[in-house]
Amino acid sequence: MGLRIHTLSADEMLGLWKLATMYEPARLDCIINRTDGIDLDRLLRHRIEGWYARQLLDLPIEELPLTEIADRLTPARRPDGSAEVSLPEGTVRVAGVMMEGWHRLATVTSDPTSALAQEQRNPYSRGGVDEPVAVVYRDGRMSLHTPPPGEMRLTSVTAVVRPEDGSFPLTDAMLWRLNDSIVI
Repeated sequence: MGLRIHTLSADEMLGLWKLATMYEPARLDCIINRTDGIDLDRLLRHRIEGWYARQLLDLPIEELPLTEIADRLTPARRPDGSAEVSLPEGTVRVAGVMMEGWHRLATVTSDPTSALAQEQRNPYSRGGVDEPVAVVYRDGRMSLHTPPPGEMRLTSVTAVVRPEDGSFPLTDAMLWRLNDSIVI
């Protein structure tokens, strides 16, 4: 059974934060005019963005909303036999990679300086169809070690991706951490 995902618009997320920080529900049975004060919505939107970015980077991958992006990727074979793809804008983390001809999901690392990533530079120690490896770089590239001969086709690439529309996909685990994260 998959994770339950709640997708909130930016305004719905702001409303949730106002409720959690006790700025809402507002008392609407009176009229108050002010000419000074803080822009509370702008302040909270800034805090929301920081909180959400931290969740996407810090939570275990299995607690995050994942998006299938394989259909947006076109692998290009490199001269050394590996392949490379450019990840879509907004990709935060890669959870799983599977290519046609591989016998299992690739081991994914986002640390290009790790021993696993360094092993991929050598054709004798790099991953193959039995133990494939995907190395994700900060500049939005992902190298795949090593595709089988012939045509390359990614069958699945799951990733944590920020939606282009500015909405906030949240899992139950993320919502549970919301109240603990908000400091009043």
